[in-house]
Amino acid sequence: MVKTTTEKTIEIVTYGGHQSIYHRELYEFKNLKIKLELNSEDYARQCYARAYVLDGLEWKLIYSIPYPEMKTPRDIYYMPQYRDKKAANAGKEFTADVQRLKKYISEILG
Repeated sequence: MVKTTTEKTIEIVTYGGHQSIYHRELYEFKNLKIKLELNSEDYARQCYARAYVLDGLEWKLIYSIPYPEMKTPRDIYYMPQYRDKKAANAGKEFTADVQRLKKYISEILG
């Protein structure tokens, strides 16, 4: 039997901060609201990839990838192709970690 997963995207945004680039995805999975937050920072220990589920009006952490295991490059902010207000184009750099977060969300909440 093939297991199908239905996701409804609410928002996908990638934006720059002070020496960092953030990626956020909001979507609905099995009638639950899910938020993925990822950060690529100059300092590895400040990078993160986290998944939350909305419980009432509060986001609760359900899974995170330890920064040493992240596939997202840690200093995207300094890559020439994402400088000068081009951070929004960096979304593809987060793909591997987004896929891993979604895999575990599906297993945890599935």
